[in-house]
Amino acid sequence: MYRLRVFKASRKEVFRLFSRRMSNFSTGGRSVGRISRISSHFLSSSNRTNIKASFTCNAALNSSEMNTEQKEMARTKSVVDYDIEDDRAVPNEGWTKESVELFNKLKNEADASNGLWIKVPGKTPPLTGNRLFTRCLWDQKGKLFEYSMFMNKREERLKGVVQFGPYTEGPKGYVHGGAISTVMDSIIGVCIHGSGYVSVTANLSVNFKKGVPIGTTALLEGRIDRVEGRKVFGYGEMKNPDGSITYATSTALFVQVRPPPDSDGGKKEDGDM
Repeated sequence: MYRLRVFKASRKEVFRLFSRRMSNFSTGGRSVGRISRISSHFLSSSNRTNIKASFTCNAALNSSEMNTEQKEMARTKSVVDYDIEDDRAVPNEGWTKESVELFNKLKNEADASNGLWIKVPGKTPPLTGNRLFTRCLWDQKGKLFEYSMFMNKREERLKGVVQFGPYTEGPKGYVHGGAISTVMDSIIGVCIHGSGYVSVTANLSVNFKKGVPIGTTALLEGRIDRVEGRKVFGYGEMKNPDGSITYATSTALFVQVRPPPDSDGGKKEDGDM
């Protein structure tokens, strides 16, 4: 379970939480390393007077070197059991409570699917050079897109969560249509690539059903409709978390960039994904 609780804390408090007795933890170098990196991230942000979120790991909470007061302090601040240095497609301090709750719901469904649904990892982009557009501001959390996706390769379907930050604005207070189109292209594209088709977008059609306010958390759904030779047809939807409001729908045509190597429509082998 991933939990994020918003609170205000001084730098001194954060430093105590993550650095006090760091050398005495008996949890192994990796767990301590996680805490050290996250602590350094918070403390190096010179433009912050308040830290809105902090993270620790379950291994640290189980350490015999932590007293009851320290453990309770850590639990009330929030607990996450992933390494945010390795995967950007997980909650961070830029995620809203609603986004974290939707992520947890999708993750719990995936965990209960016996491997049918798996989370698509979000690799950390390089600090210099080219960056994946949708994660180009990963070091400015919550400003552009925050998202995570879960893939069902057998059924060729995808579900996900996206949060639109202030840098996606178009009309005053609302998300730009191009930002919405980017997400629609991404969910269909990830679904198609995750199903094993090496392809690129040839056509994307988006129907904007309702304005999306800045800061909105949306549920994403994508699927492959059919495959005709090198053509792969996909469909995607963007809704509010409970599915009662549809913000946008999309259809797309992707074309495989290499001739089909077999009679299976050009699908890759698992090891070649």
